[in-house]
Amino acid sequence: MALTDSTTTTRLGCGRDIDEVWANAGNPPDAHERTCPDCQAARASLTELDAATRDLRSRDQADPELHLSADLVSKISSIARAEVRRGRRIPLRNVTGGHDSAVEADLTVSEQAIASIIRDTCDQFADIEARRCRVEISDHRAGLDPETVAIRARLRISVAASTASPGRIDELREQVIAAVHDRVGVTAQVVDIDVEDVHDA
Repeated sequence: MALTDSTTTTRLGCGRDIDEVWANAGNPPDAHERTCPDCQAARASLTELDAATRDLRSRDQADPELHLSADLVSKISSIARAEVRRGRRIPLRNVTGGHDSAVEADLTVSEQAIASIIRDTCDQFADIEARRCRVEISDHRAGLDPETVAIRARLRISVAASTASPGRIDELREQVIAAVHDRVGVTAQVVDIDVEDVHDA
């Protein structure tokens, strides 16, 4: 018994690939399909599948239990954006050459991981809510050791209406710098904090 090549499993008995039949399913049968029983059977099956899929989609759209709330859509979008940012890597050491440079190049942390540390630090302040956080490698390296990696973080926050001390923001900035250094060994050289909203305590 001959074995079927895995590269030909989508081909019909007539030799035509089923993807070709599917691509033409929305059009009238061509000359080959009008006389080919294999293609005619495939078109019929694909038409039934398409109709069933459309019917299922319509029923799902009409079912209120399957509708996502605006809050849930927002959370899903936030997670999706976080996953996109997660792919950007920040080195834990500034590779300057030498026999250990290949090893040093592999020591990285995701931008999202650092942003999470910053958010966790912000959560320790009962009167401050983190909104958005962006992290990138800083171009300003004055006074730093050659191997030190410096980042710039921009944190957008909302503060409670009861927060009266302007030094509260400076305290948050100091805590962020310390937390990033202690947990991943990266220097947060610049931490911009923008107060974009005020909320009830």
